[in-house]
Amino acid sequence: MTSGKAYRSKQLNKKQFDCYIKKYGIKSILNLRGDEPGAKWYEDEIKISSYYGIKHYDCELPAMFEPEEKDILRIINILKMAPKPILIHCLAVADRSGLISAIWKIVIDKEPKNKASKQLSFWYGYMPFGKATAMDRWF
Repeated sequence: MTSGKAYRSKQLNKKQFDCYIKKYGIKSILNLRGDEPGAKWYEDEIKISSYYGIKHYDCELPAMFEPEEKDILRIINILKMAPKPILIHCLAVADRSGLISAIWKIVIDKEPKNKASKQLSFWYGYMPFGKATAMDRWF
């Protein structure tokens, strides 16, 4: 996305988080899967965030439905005020992370919508058909 300010990823395991945090100096994490106390992936993410003093944000953004305006407004607020660099992730890095990456490009990087829309493309693993088209419809 924007080197030094924002990165996107799939769901990382503990070792991958550790590597990315050290390599890119991550200061905050935006989890688009929502909180899931008790799930190993979530508990690992919270522990590593706490260990490194990283600000952690949970925003449940369904992959199969168009997001609600209130959720997008909350995410935009996080993108503006979260310590940078921020790591934005969902499960597979394509749909939800693609939409939020496109929003980042428009709101933070001030890119035109047609250029930002490249964040929702095959290049990033996004397949614009089936239920995943909810991100396209919203965008």
